[in-house]
Amino acid sequence: MEHKVKPLLNFVSLVFLLFCKPSFANDLTPQEIAKKALDSTVLLVMEDTNGQPLGVGSGFFVQPNQIATNYHVIEGAAHGTAKRVGQDTVFSIKGFTAIDEDRDLAIVQVSDAQVQSLSLADSDAVKVGDAVYVTGNPKAYLEGTFSDGLISGMRDLETIRLLQLTAPISSGSSGGPVLNKRGEVIGVSMAQIKDGQNLNFAIPSNYLKSLIDQMGTAKPLSDISKSLSGVSKPLVKERQSTSTEEKYLIRGIVKSALGLYQDAIVAFEIALRLQPDYPEAYTARGIAKVDMDQHSEAVVDFNTAIELKPDYSAAYAARGLAKIELGQYIDAIKDYDMAIQLDPGIELKLDYSTAFADRGLVKAELGQYTDAIKAYDMAIQVDPNNAEIYVIRALAKDKSEQYAGAIEDYDTAIRLKPDDAKIYVNRGIAKVKSRQYADAIKDYDAAMRLKPEDATVYRNRGMANALSGRYSEAIKDYDLAILLSPDYAEAYAGRGISKINLGQFATGNNDLETARKLKPEESRNLIAYLDFLIKPDSAFAYIKRGLAKVKLEQYADAIKDYDSAIRLKPDDAFAYKERGNAKKMLGQYADAIKDYDRALRFKPNDASTHIKRGSAKTGLKQYAAAIQDYDTALRLKPNDVTAYYLRGVAKYHQGHFAAAKEDFQTVLGLPIRVRDERYGVYKSYCEGMLRLFE
Repeated sequence: MEHKVKPLLNFVSLVFLLFCKPSFANDLTPQEIAKKALDSTVLLVMEDTNGQPLGVGSGFFVQPNQIATNYHVIEGAAHGTAKRVGQDTVFSIKGFTAIDEDRDLAIVQVSDAQVQSLSLADSDAVKVGDAVYVTGNPKAYLEGTFSDGLISGMRDLETIRLLQLTAPISSGSSGGPVLNKRGEVIGVSMAQIKDGQNLNFAIPSNYLKSLIDQMGTAKPLSDISKSLSGVSKPLVKERQSTSTEEKYLIRGIVKSALGLYQDAIVAFEIALRLQPDYPEAYTARGIAKVDMDQHSEAVVDFNTAIELKPDYSAAYAARGLAKIELGQYIDAIKDYDMAIQLDPGIELKLDYSTAFADRGLVKAELGQYTDAIKAYDMAIQVDPNNAEIYVIRALAKDKSEQYAGAIEDYDTAIRLKPDDAKIYVNRGIAKVKSRQYADAIKDYDAAMRLKPEDATVYRNRGMANALSGRYSEAIKDYDLAILLSPDYAEAYAGRGISKINLGQFATGNNDLETARKLKPEESRNLIAYLDFLIKPDSAFAYIKRGLAKVKLEQYADAIKDYDSAIRLKPDDAFAYKERGNAKKMLGQYADAIKDYDRALRFKPNDASTHIKRGSAKTGLKQYAAAIQDYDTALRLKPNDVTAYYLRGVAKYHQGHFAAAKEDFQTVLGLPIRVRDERYGVYKSYCEGMLRLFE
């Protein structure tokens, strides 16, 4: 996991994480309203004729390709883009389809967008005291802000009625939706009334409804100045004189939003040269560095921002997320707690748990399960009611063979999410691994009730039945799995092994052959990774799994399986031979020879074991003893090409070149009728050795 994990602190998604404030509603929960609104809300970046950032604002989809916003957001722009909050999706603005300068409303069309639009409510039905929710992008780098408030008044100004809100609307949030408790739009945000003292207002949705009815073909943004007088109305004036350093800050924010992090950092550094004590610039630069995986450098910027502004909750939150990336979990929690303390309304909980969980997933993918579990512990500390985090922690515990702990996590996940069939299946697998077969079957039964057409559930129950010795019941489960999924190789393999355990060798082998054909890349080792579908006290099961691990070059793990097989069946010559082979691959020649000795005590006439022992002796440079083994192998199997070739090599190392040459020539002179599949390989080896004598 080439493995590239998407940065946790993608610039735009971070600011969404930082400022989601909770609220309370009757029809929909605040979380439901936030998700619905933010899915449709966009960050608008407007550019002049030279392609330079002109300003930023907010907007929301009212139709799949149509975005509503304020007129003043697009005024004077020649180009623009719309970016969905918390996502990488960026749409080009094709032009405007309707504008109402008097009411400060505009609708722009974007290309190739099929986004769920927000429905519009009757703003005339709004009453003072109604709960409202606002989404937007204040200062642009606080993208995806969700805040709540009340309707505090109705204000008539010149020819327009406005909704006055207690919900904060700041620069950059203009054009965003104002929603009621059902998640319907009742207004469009405005930054402030001219000469107002940071009062928050919205344009009623009924004005927007009328404008939607007037939409036409998209016209270039530059046509606005041609079709209008250009005289600014006194209703709204968000654009105020902006300092040079703030212009560079905004430019950097826009560059970050577009993924141009290096360009963004240059802009932030210019802003900091102009104003060295600018905490917002340090924070924004730190976020850009995090997106570039420069986590330590980012923390330095966040530290500076906090020194300059000790009550800066956003800087604490950003630093906490950066520390998660550095694995500094305890410090990250402290920063998270401080952010909450400074701003109790800030909604970070779910996002912080996700950050810890993502960190754990990376560690788990790298096989670092202990570190992964620590990250999941932190995620659960932040969000103790998230079933998914318990599931992924259980999977990490399962990988590290902590089956009891995994089962406990699945227990908790099921209490939190009792209708999830997958959790029951996973708990069943953990119980199988800890040999709680009867309880595992109960979990698979529960999963079947929830998801009766899932072939994998039947296959897993078949495994549990087989492991508990109920082979007939297992076969029925595999039958159902194959009925639901006719190409299910593992189900054929499991059924085949169950039949073999019942003595049905012919049909069992047919099933195994079908499994091999369905998954030829795994060949005979397919059945070895079925977690002991043969009864767990069977040496054969361990040997088969050991063979599979050898194929994957997992020699040390294979030796453990052969150890188990030998404990169960101490007179199994094949187990000793295969364990010797694995040890030989690890260069443990002396131990390998001991295993070959034991194998030959039980099966003295096995030519292949003599050859293997001879090759181990060659590894120890015991050439004379190795030649004795090859001689014995050739007496038992006179035309064995491997024995001739290896004996020739041993003689060559002894300096007996004539005798070695004779063995190599013998291989080349073997009659066709006695040649086997190894002949082609050893023929080329022998030809190479003979060239040494030329």
